[in-house]
Amino acid sequence: MDKYDPLQSDSYTEHLAEVNKTKQVIATEDIFNNAGATIVTKGAPITNAVAQQILRFKLTKPLHDTIEIENELSGDTLYLHFQRLLDSQPSFQKINTAFMIDPIVRAECHFMNMYPLLRQKLTVMSIQAPKLLDQTIATTWLSVLIAHKTGCDEQDIRSTFVAALAHDIGMLHIAPNILSKTTKLTDEEWRQIQAHSVIAFEILKNIPNIQKNVTLAVLEHHEECDGTGYPRGLFSSSLSITGQIIGLADSVIAIYTKRLEPAKRSLRDLMPILQMCSGRHFYQTYEALITVLRKVDLGDDGIISAEEMPIFIDDMLHKNKQLTNYIDVYDNLLPSISTKSQDNTCSRAQASYSFISNAIRGSGILNEGYIRWLEQVRSEKLGFAYREMEDVYLMMEEAEFQLQKLKQLINSYLLSESCSTEDKEIITTYFIALETIKDQEKPSSTDYSL
Repeated sequence: MDKYDPLQSDSYTEHLAEVNKTKQVIATEDIFNNAGATIVTKGAPITNAVAQQILRFKLTKPLHDTIEIENELSGDTLYLHFQRLLDSQPSFQKINTAFMIDPIVRAECHFMNMYPLLRQKLTVMSIQAPKLLDQTIATTWLSVLIAHKTGCDEQDIRSTFVAALAHDIGMLHIAPNILSKTTKLTDEEWRQIQAHSVIAFEILKNIPNIQKNVTLAVLEHHEECDGTGYPRGLFSSSLSITGQIIGLADSVIAIYTKRLEPAKRSLRDLMPILQMCSGRHFYQTYEALITVLRKVDLGDDGIISAEEMPIFIDDMLHKNKQLTNYIDVYDNLLPSISTKSQDNTCSRAQASYSFISNAIRGSGILNEGYIRWLEQVRSEKLGFAYREMEDVYLMMEEAEFQLQKLKQLINSYLLSESCSTEDKEIITTYFIALETIKDQEKPSSTDYSL
């Protein structure tokens, strides 16, 4: 697990200096370096010059414990953020009304006054990373909904609310140039981003009276049941329900905002995607979410026109063939390495592939009979089946995404010292086969990435 030292100044210091340009940020006491020298006097604003001075030293107390921000985010202001989310997303509003989530959210927003440090972090996030705050608000709303539908009691819902709000505060301590990078991250940069859950955990565990399940959930929100998550690579038997609720909500909001919403798709289109990754988090969390999505009328319109559908199905047939070939490669690759090494990464990869292959095979989308059905829909222009075609395409894309994650996991073993020469040769050979499949020419130039 990556380490985090709260006494070592980092990007949060620079964020505070930027916030000071619009809201006064002042030292509530003298700030000392680890040699005992005063570097900032009580009452001084945290300007850019002061921030640079702070960054030169390790401190005797965490910086966030020695400053105060003017007009910090209040319970009322926080509730307005939830209202703006619902106003901007009619489908969210439908669900919110159907399951009467608003009174729960309103009550929990005012409970936040008990955690001044979390209010401080969210205030900084609202100014320095507003998109991250928007995603945090959406994740918190969905987490509360899932907790409510899984039968959590009032205290567990409150813990879920607090943990969801706090789950990404660690991002404020990571260099902005890494978070905003649009090109491929280096292994070290990716490790820094992954550390955000550890950073948040270390910050939260020092808050007086905070529930242990809150801090644990924040630490675990990127863990997955098959052991492929981070930071500890835990399996389902070691994970908490609150962490799993937030993990599912966080991933679903990311899928919606990054893939579905830009393509003008609705929350309804999450259902086929969830079918492909239902083993990643506790099943009861998926079951609760699917129940919600099915109960509320979110519309059933697709985005592919009848004129485009024949070409779209051609691409589906191509993707179907690719997935079949990918599965054939992994069917041979995984057994060949899992029996040759005791490395934990190998067992995680095996568990991950078991989830993926079971989901793909269980869906029936690669069966020969289903291929014939695709061809029939295309040739006979069966309009009643067009919506199903889009659902299956979404399932295929999610399957590809999960297989890509599996490849990255195996690659981490390939690059490790514990990987034997024989395993390196085996993996390299199969990776070449995977690239050959990937490079197969599509039947059309149209990009239907959803």
